[in-house]
Amino acid sequence: RANAEALGLGERVRVEWWDAREKPRGDRYDLALVNPPFHQHGTEVDLGPALALFRSLGTWLGRNGRALVVANRTLPYEQALAEEGQVETVASTRGYKLLSLKRSARSSGSRGRRSPGSRSAGSSRDATRSR
Repeated sequence: RANAEALGLGERVRVEWWDAREKPRGDRYDLALVNPPFHQHGTEVDLGPALALFRSLGTWLGRNGRALVVANRTLPYEQALAEEGQVETVASTRGYKLLSLKRSARSSGSRGRRSPGSRSAGSSRDATRSR
């Protein structure tokens, strides 16, 4: 919220936090900032929570909405996100990467009712919506 105020966007941006396993509070969002969970057990990594989060994104990301996903560089999220929309890597460091997922304008937001070639997106804890 402080960053939005400092940039003069305070009246145009609403910042919300919620657990992505819960239903959204009603609105669809233009931008989601996503830091998906994963569980590591020794050398095994369980991506199940993150993949479930990605599949739910279409229920609350608006048309032409975008999700920015931060992840450990070694986690293979690109393929799962590509099932939900257009994905690109926008930044990468030694340990992390920032992925951008753009939801298709034609997506209905329901996995079973998308038009051919359209996609929706995953899920997040932090979301912002411009007014």
